[in-house]
Amino acid sequence: MSVDPVDTRRSRWDGLITPRRVVAVALAALGLLFILQNRDDTSLQLLGFQVTGPQWLASLALLATGIAIGVLMTSRRPRPPR
Repeated sequence: MSVDPVDTRRSRWDGLITPRRVVAVALAALGLLFILQNRDDTSLQLLGFQVTGPQWLASLALLATGIAIGVLMTSRRPRPPR
């Protein structure tokens, strides 16, 4: 009975396509599609100031504000031992 040798060499493509990278590429593609579809100018007014700019930039600013609030609201204190 002969045993076929197993090739244990790693290819340079091993580990290149991972679920995390697939999701990252998909989200990047959706982000690019969002930007391309929302290039119209929009006018925003806050506290008496009026700003006109691309709609995607306004959405990006809101996203950044939400992320900042989430980071600031997250407690960074160590949890007490049980």
